[in-house]
Amino acid sequence: MVFDYIYLSKILLFFESELDNCLVKLEFNKVLDFVQIDEIDFEFKPFKIVIFSKDLYKFFFMDDDKGINKEWILLEVNMKILNKNINVNINKIREKIIIVTENKSIQNKLKKLNIPFNE
Repeated sequence: MVFDYIYLSKILLFFESELDNCLVKLEFNKVLDFVQIDEIDFEFKPFKIVIFSKDLYKFFFMDDDKGINKEWILLEVNMKILNKNINVNINKIREKIIIVTENKSIQNKLKKLNIPFNE
């Protein structure tokens, strides 16, 4: 299933509500090299992290202690929801979110979100 990037927050909130606090592996494969805030440069490199599904939205959209949220710096992220066979590719450059799963229940619930998508 392919969604437009503008629906990232809705999709993350969907996974938070539908999953039983699963572990989620995030691989930030491409990120901005740096961000400047108040004339201070912050440099970034690709990284990997494992978080709980209940923290997805907060992790991407809430500012960290430097005042930076991960959504600002992400260019391409692979997200694997462990033990659920759900893979998500988030690509800001192509403005697409690709969700791959054999889980029919998740597929059907995603279709009912009133978000346009392609198969």
